[in-house]
Amino acid sequence: MDFPTEETTKNIAAERGRGALVKIAIFVVVLLVCAGLYALYLWKYGEKTEEIGNGNTKTVAASGKVISDFPKELIIEKGADLADSYSIHYSDKANQPVLGYVSKESFSKNVEMVAEYLFNAGWEVRRAGSASEYPVTMFYGYRDSEEVNVAIFEEEGKVNVSIAYLKHN
Repeated sequence: MDFPTEETTKNIAAERGRGALVKIAIFVVVLLVCAGLYALYLWKYGEKTEEIGNGNTKTVAASGKVISDFPKELIIEKGADLADSYSIHYSDKANQPVLGYVSKESFSKNVEMVAEYLFNAGWEVRRAGSASEYPVTMFYGYRDSEEVNVAIFEEEGKVNVSIAYLKHN
């Protein structure tokens, strides 16, 4: 019976060591890929919060998404291109979600749509915008403990709409 030589034993140990290193390297690569995919998921689908001073925070929705606490019924133009959506969380516990979009309609058509929506939804309009205020007009509406501010402005040939909502505690 032949016994392995010292050199053969060292070769076997070296092979096992390399095999273990390869397994560890594969594990690390898989772990990094999973962490990267998770980070990409959060970036694309998650909301990000940052401190903006005086105990207030701003939570920004993922690209192309509406911030979770924005009242969906306030989205006046369905199918518009979302520009941004975020929510300001004030230290007094009030939240102000905001939605901005690029409209597919004209400036004057947006003024008409907003006025009609606010009236039909029972908002008391304390400041009504007007197409004659081109290129910027504003609406302020109140209902119970809620406020809505709608700004319509044209910039670089695009009509933008910004809707800010606030519910008082």
